[in-house]
Amino acid sequence: MTHLKHVKPCERCWQPIALVLVVPEHPRKGATRKHIPLDPGFDPATSRIAPSHALSAGRTTCRPLTTEHPLAPHEHAALTHFATCPVSRTAPPVLRPRRLAAVLLHQERAAARPNGSGRRVDLVASAASRAHTEAAYWHHDDPALGRDYELAARLLEDRYARVWRTWTPRHFLGAPA
Repeated sequence: MTHLKHVKPCERCWQPIALVLVVPEHPRKGATRKHIPLDPGFDPATSRIAPSHALSAGRTTCRPLTTEHPLAPHEHAALTHFATCPVSRTAPPVLRPRRLAAVLLHQERAAARPNGSGRRVDLVASAASRAHTEAAYWHHDDPALGRDYELAARLLEDRYARVWRTWTPRHFLGAPA
C-alpha cells in the first residue's frame, strides 16, 4: 500500500500513517466526511490482524468492512492505525473532571463502608482533598491530567458547599429534621 497520498507521521508514535477519506456505510444528509489514519505498510498476507477497511481502487477513499459488505475484488485491504499504534493501546483512558470527581467520591464511600463511619459531608471533603493532592502530583508529569484533577476538586468543593448548607442547620442549629 505504498501508493497512498497524504502520508505523514502519527502524532503519538511517529510511525507513518495515511489519511484517507472514509465513505460511511450508511450516509446521512448533511454529515461531513472524515479522514481515518491507515497503516501504509499493511499487507493482509503477512498480518496477524484482519483488515478493517476496504480501500478504493484509486486509494483515495475507504469504507469499513462488515459482514454484509466484505472486500470486493477491485478494492484493497487496509487496516486502521488505531489497531496497531503502540501508544494508543497502552495509554490509560483520560477521565473527564466530572467523571474523576464521581470516581473519587465513590472510592471514599467504599473506604468508609467497612466501619460504618463517614458522613456525607466528610466523604465529599475527603474526595476534594484527594483531588487537590492528585492535581499537585500530576501538575508536572501530565499537565492535562493535573488540570482535570483541579476541575474535579472544584466540582467536589462546590458539592461540599451545597451538602454543608443542607447538613449544618439540621445538626448544629437545632432545626427540626
